[in-house]
Amino acid sequence: MRNRYDLFVQQYNLKTGDRIVLPKSNLGWIQHHVIYYRDKYNRHMIIENKDGVGVRIISLEELLKDIKTITRFERFSGSNQQRIAAMDRAFNKLGTRYDLANFNCEHFCNYVQYEKSKSHQIGNVGKGLFAIGAIFFLVALARKK
Repeated sequence: MRNRYDLFVQQYNLKTGDRIVLPKSNLGWIQHHVIYYRDKYNRHMIIENKDGVGVRIISLEELLKDIKTITRFERFSGSNQQRIAAMDRAFNKLGTRYDLANFNCEHFCNYVQYEKSKSHQIGNVGKGLFAIGAIFFLVALARKK
């Protein structure tokens, strides 16, 4: 008999190395990125980089227990050999500490899938802070005149 997690994986056609992106808050401004894989015992597992914990393995069940929505899926686009190499990268990062600016969940997933540790969310925050700073500067400049 299939459980709801088997059905979830089948419904979304998840394969090892695929990314699941889900909201970290009700507003959905900040997203949590994780990597899906099926282990040698045929269990549905997740590798994530979690704030305060670091890179770890949890079950899909644990990930989804309080989740009401999924933002999107990002498929791993390489060959099976590249998929194996990507998962090796993920497993080699187990225990690595979370760092919001330099190695957050998005950095981790981009490293696993593309071998490039980067975070668009951090870049967007930086751009937003720059824009806010520029507005304050212009308002202050206008008040001086």
